[in-house]
Amino acid sequence: MDPIKQQLELQLVTNVIKAKCAAAPNLLFEESWCSQHKCVRFCTEALAARFPLPSGAESPWKNGLGAMYEVFAEINVLRISCSVFSDGQVASLNQWQLTGTSSQELLERFESFLQELPSLESELSEGTAKQSTTTRYERNRKARQLCLAHYGSVCKVCGMDFGKFYGEEFSGLIEVHHIVPLSQIKKGYKVDPIHDLVPVCPNCHAALHSKKDGVYSVEELRLKLRSCSR
Repeated sequence: MDPIKQQLELQLVTNVIKAKCAAAPNLLFEESWCSQHKCVRFCTEALAARFPLPSGAESPWKNGLGAMYEVFAEINVLRISCSVFSDGQVASLNQWQLTGTSSQELLERFESFLQELPSLESELSEGTAKQSTTTRYERNRKARQLCLAHYGSVCKVCGMDFGKFYGEEFSGLIEVHHIVPLSQIKKGYKVDPIHDLVPVCPNCHAALHSKKDGVYSVEELRLKLRSCSR
């Protein structure tokens, strides 16, 4: 491919990734965090809560966060890293490489990667490369807001309240779970934020999606939690 066309295609892929990060309801994203060298940076509420910036420290990413995902775009390849700032140094927690035969396929795999983030974050470790192959369905930011306005930001499985557990500055951190996964519906539909969505913590969210050939219901997971705590 002509070098100029390569640069244009890389810029297009980068711009689409930025747009997807900005639209994803579970991501912390500001375009100002990204560099001009095909690097897109974002974080999640769960990652930010798990690795807060040490008191008095300055973030190496200049955004007040102690952990960050970074996406580097190459032709038909996305290299993604998850790093944390600790003891004055940046340490890698995990790395992934997504590949595709076209820009469209590559972007579809990035969407899948974003969908799998809750479960990936529950098992972050060093030196593991993973490739996503499933399909992500678009979320509705307004539906998330209405769900939390109705239920609040307490996990409906385990009762976890980030504000009470970690302090007021973490109040409101929570994820929203589709009771019937969009991947099963496989089409656009009008989501009911009260009956179709429920707030859950990252651990319970990962557990809900860990069932073979499906997902656990909120009540099923509650029962498992109660049996384990006896």
